[in-house]
Amino acid sequence: MELKVTKRDGTKELFNADLINRSIERAALGMIDPIAKVTQVATDTQVTLYDGITTDELDEATINAAVQNIKEDPDYDKIATRLLLKVLYKHVLGDYTNMRWILKEMSYLFMLDYLVCLIDIQ
Repeated sequence: MELKVTKRDGTKELFNADLINRSIERAALGMIDPIAKVTQVATDTQVTLYDGITTDELDEATINAAVQNIKEDPDYDKIATRLLLKVLYKHVLGDYTNMRWILKEMSYLFMLDYLVCLIDIQ
């Protein structure tokens, strides 16, 4: 049976485990044996999935899957924290496409301010 995920805008799409795995992989960067940690969190997350799960519930399930493994390895605390930060960024700044654009614009404005300061100094 193919699971469908309900997105924030109400549309439904097929569940894509690769998207979840990549998200967990980013959260596990720099840790010892990240593949085992990603596999553990992804496996624990998949146990809680059901047809029609919302993206918010999916994010929460992934975070909870990391949290339940903290007693085995403190690195899971970092993974859970990073996953939660991703969710917060998404809610505040929008999706990653918007976030990339915002960061690009901010760096451009910072560069302009820096150049103006250099010109003023000279």
